[in-house]
Amino acid sequence: MQWRTRNELFPTIKGYSNQCNMRTTTYILKVTDEERKANDLLLRKFNNAFYCGFDTVAMERLLHPCGRFFGNMNYIRAISYMRNKACGKNGIGERYYKYTNYGVATDYGMGEVVMELRFSDFDPFTDNEDPTHEFGVISDFRYDELIFHFAFTFKDGRIFSIRVPKSFEKSIAWIAARN
Repeated sequence: MQWRTRNELFPTIKGYSNQCNMRTTTYILKVTDEERKANDLLLRKFNNAFYCGFDTVAMERLLHPCGRFFGNMNYIRAISYMRNKACGKNGIGERYYKYTNYGVATDYGMGEVVMELRFSDFDPFTDNEDPTHEFGVISDFRYDELIFHFAFTFKDGRIFSIRVPKSFEKSIAWIAARN
């Protein structure tokens, strides 16, 4: 039996590294205006389903059946997981003041749309100061604010993946200004 070296078994292919056999080039996701409008509509529907007492039927229509959510969950487990987070103990509950912000993921899913859902006990009739609504600002403990961050990818007119981003920014222009 003749032994072969790693380079003989795995020859160098353009765009691949010989050491770990992974792609070394980066592709930028380009979205058409039509896809952007469809994705915005999906995000609004997701937002409404989340705000309306977590509508599970609407969520089933929005999530792709072959997608992967929160790591390695299928869409049925993801719906139950989000429902437990939203409606379980320490969930949305009686937090009637709702606000939504959008941003961009800056971690390994660079460029994905990030939705920030804010729920608080703010009462405009009795509270003097309005809570901040800036994207990425920490929760305001005076109003018992609960914040969810979700990063999305889309496929075939449905939400293909949802994850919790590690880092995010308000916009790409903010990133370009800092460089």
